[in-house]
Amino acid sequence: MTFAAHDDRAAVPFGGTLTFKRFLAVQKALRSRWAHPLVTVACVVWLLSLWNEGVVSSGPGMPALLATLTIDGLLACIIGLAVWAALRLMYRLHWRRLIRLHGAVSGSVAADGIGWNTAVADSRYGWDRIVKAREADGLVLLHYAPRCALYFPREFFANEAAWEAFRSAVRTYAHRA
Repeated sequence: MTFAAHDDRAAVPFGGTLTFKRFLAVQKALRSRWAHPLVTVACVVWLLSLWNEGVVSSGPGMPALLATLTIDGLLACIIGLAVWAALRLMYRLHWRRLIRLHGAVSGSVAADGIGWNTAVADSRYGWDRIVKAREADGLVLLHYAPRCALYFPREFFANEAAWEAFRSAVRTYAHRA
């Protein structure tokens, strides 16, 4: 069902509670698209430099080369696990610190904009305030500033027809801004 077929006078209601799992999905979607490849390239260059150092320092002996590469590989794995654990801890602390994200969110989407209601605020965003729309894995982010976005998981909508009407509204109105 398209938003136009939904009846422009009627708003598409939504509501739900953000879970930690969905919070992680929102954080992933908010990350810069260039950050992950940049970090990957830096790690590959670092590993290649370790490998090159191991080849040069070990001389012609193959057992010494294998030992050096094994130690370098283990070191890379330990550092990788430490970074993963630090990021996970950072996200968990961020989740605990942002208590206002834990409550219920409700509102509606209509031709004139988006109503966003929480326990601490009732806000209205006109479509002209939406600077970018992104969709990934059953999640729509509507950016109203470069690093700030309203999040709409699929679970916030009562049924598939409401979800599709919302996505149609985003395609229709968000890109006019």
